[in-house]
Amino acid sequence: MAKGRKKEDKPLYRAVRFEVFPAPEEVALLFRVSENLRYVWNTALRDRQKSFEDFLKPIYEKIGQEKKRAQEAGFFDLWKDEICKDFNRLLRERDIPVNFISNKKSLLLELREVFKQHTITLYDQINELTQKRKDGEFGSVPRNWQEETLDSLDGSFKSFLALRKNGDVDAKPPRARADENGFYKIPGRYGFKVYEGKFQLSFGKLGQTLTFPIPEFQQERLAAAVKLKKFELYRDERNMAKAGRFWISIAYEIPKPVSLPLGNNVVFLSIGASRLGVVSSFGEFCFNLPRPDYHWKPEINVLDERIAKTVKGSRKWKKRIAARARMFAKLGHQQKQHGQYEVIQRLLQYGVHFVVTELQVRSKQGALADASDPTRGNSPFGANWSAQNTGNIGRFLQKLTDKAVENGGTVIKRKAPALSLQERSLTDDQRKILIARKLRDEFLAEK
Repeated sequence: MAKGRKKEDKPLYRAVRFEVFPAPEEVALLFRVSENLRYVWNTALRDRQKSFEDFLKPIYEKIGQEKKRAQEAGFFDLWKDEICKDFNRLLRERDIPVNFISNKKSLLLELREVFKQHTITLYDQINELTQKRKDGEFGSVPRNWQEETLDSLDGSFKSFLALRKNGDVDAKPPRARADENGFYKIPGRYGFKVYEGKFQLSFGKLGQTLTFPIPEFQQERLAAAVKLKKFELYRDERNMAKAGRFWISIAYEIPKPVSLPLGNNVVFLSIGASRLGVVSSFGEFCFNLPRPDYHWKPEINVLDERIAKTVKGSRKWKKRIAARARMFAKLGHQQKQHGQYEVIQRLLQYGVHFVVTELQVRSKQGALADASDPTRGNSPFGANWSAQNTGNIGRFLQKLTDKAVENGGTVIKRKAPALSLQERSLTDDQRKILIARKLRDEFLAEK
């Protein structure tokens, strides 16, 4: 939330992107800036990794060991959330050694102290820029662009630490920007402006300014902007030795519309990987979601087998890896276009307020991606892969929330209603509609 604003006054953020065509001398300037930001990223990442290896990693490894012990002993649910009603009684009833929990608490206390003393923060690294910028070449790039690069690294590293704190020993830290011939994005909140259908980028002490035309469609979108927030300039093919296109993305604010009353504008959704159960004032039906992974995942699996038979780093290996990346890119685009944007546009025809089921996606018993359920396994035609490996459901709900708020609506998440054994035996379509109907009844009963 923007500082100084009440929740109800919070603006909405949107973004547009468009292709730009810099001249060769302009590309050289952009690459020079990219190299500067690559150095900022790599040096900051190196410092964070050293701090992690020296002080935090040993504690995270102990937390991971305790998590494994709790899983093997069959009480990971209590170990994960020890703050619950009558916790000590539950420990006694299930004959759980108290030391399992006390070990976790002591490790978390130790972790907290180590964080206070040794963790490198975003502000620490931003403050270090003052001294570094005394160097003429380093200080020639606008400071805010360097700060935004550090901010991006900070978010990535915090996500990594959160996973490690939860005992995920397989979590990997952000990668170094190792490709010396790679073009890395240039982000910034200052040094740019939009005027008369053009985008202007000022390079500060470098003394140069680049101007690019903005296509008509993007101009219309930006005309509704209350404030421009940030730009990113990037190349879709990072390797400068290969053909690629340059793009600019602009994030901006639009005013939040007045919220519409609930009335007949409420739509109740039973969320799933392949189907949506819909109950609204327009009727009850089940909506089949596009599943492009049904086509692409078998193709990718076949290619993975071929990749495994080639020598890593060889020309054939690189060619197949590139083909694999293209398949995943097409899968992602099709999921977003057909499985999210088009579906949401259709749902908005029935209302702007949505009450949806909140699902547990991960591979736990009874969850959406339950690996023990043969109908939901990790086969090319199981729901597990789409639900868990692509994050499709999470992105769908996030996009639905954005579009609902933009149209004066809301998205309310509720626990999925319980089904009897007989109700579970219904067909998938019938079950989805029944859940949406129960969701409606529970929601209206509370009003």
